[in-house]
Amino acid sequence: DVGPYGTTPQMDDVNEEEEDFPVGPGSFIGQSRLASSSIHARDISPPDATDTTRVVIVGLPGAGKSSVQNVVFHKLSPHETLFLESTDHIVKHDISNSSFLQFQVWDTPGKLDSATDMSFDTVLAGCTVLLFIVDVTSEDTQTTMQYLHQTLTQAYIANPQLYTEIFIHKADALTEDQKLRCQRELQDRVDEELREINLDAAIDRISYRTTSIFDHSIYQAFSSVAQRLIPEVAVLENLLDCLVNSCAIEKAFLFDIVSKLYIATDSSPVHTQDFELCSDMIEVTIDVSFIYQRKSPSLSLSSAPEQEDLKRTTTRETSSTNGGNQHGGSDTCRGAGTLTSQSIAIIRLSNDTVVYQCEVAQYLALSCILRAETYDANTGIVEYNIGVFQDGLHEVIAQRKHQVA
Repeated sequence: DVGPYGTTPQMDDVNEEEEDFPVGPGSFIGQSRLASSSIHARDISPPDATDTTRVVIVGLPGAGKSSVQNVVFHKLSPHETLFLESTDHIVKHDISNSSFLQFQVWDTPGKLDSATDMSFDTVLAGCTVLLFIVDVTSEDTQTTMQYLHQTLTQAYIANPQLYTEIFIHKADALTEDQKLRCQRELQDRVDEELREINLDAAIDRISYRTTSIFDHSIYQAFSSVAQRLIPEVAVLENLLDCLVNSCAIEKAFLFDIVSKLYIATDSSPVHTQDFELCSDMIEVTIDVSFIYQRKSPSLSLSSAPEQEDLKRTTTRETSSTNGGNQHGGSDTCRGAGTLTSQSIAIIRLSNDTVVYQCEVAQYLALSCILRAETYDANTGIVEYNIGVFQDGLHEVIAQRKHQVA
């Protein structure tokens, strides 16, 4: 096949020892609240003072914009995203899971100007994060780069305080080496183009991440997006650092149970394996809690209607989005409401590691990884310090609610 810059080899035929990265797919060289009731999709209206913090998702048609937000927030199966139709108008999704995840996701069509009477500047008004989805498997590299350059230029002129997250999406087809090369080459080219038009200040406000809806990478990447929307993230990190240092914990995450995004972690580097382990443990805990849940509504963090909504179903909801044919996955947050303030889960792994998880606030779970001998010798200290962390977290939440009020 011949791409825009010459012959495009298949990914299986790529020689990873070659110095030059192949041109074509994977290259940029050259020219809840809980349950589905918490995520309301509706036609866009002009922004006003009552709008909350916004994440605007932009990208060419077929890049995977709708798939990303449906998998992360609607719990749609990645394989079911094949049945999603292209977005033909702007749709706004309200996310109100826990005390810290309170924002809107604006899903935009590939051709924004032709799909709405609003200008792009209007869409960006009050926007905190611009999320640009790049389809790494697309051979039309030139069109992608032109649209990315046009979007970044217009965005930072309209809103200099904007943060941009670039997801190099559908990267499951690439090897780790190819992901790194692809990300480096894309970043170098974007930096060069921004310097040419004197937008050097924008360079430090752009982040690049390789993602796929078929693994944990999309959750880890969107966690970074969510953290940009939380003013208290530094305070939460400090609280986690104190907990980690006082208990010899190797890694700690504060998760939003509904979306499985971590809203804070301690200051040590995040390893993908640690994130995957803690994320999977949330799923295991929810599964077990759903089986053995207590029947008394007074013992649950969720109301009775929410409990009913949280039951695992295979029913698909048809929304008004995209001409009424977009699937809103109703398999959301199953069992999350069955966890109570006394919910604690401890899993011992074969490598003498303990994963300790407990709910520390409504829809917020603390996940810790520590050595088995450390936990066995200091169980009381660990549990006491987690209680201290919980008290500090509740103070942060109370202060946040006071400021909002």
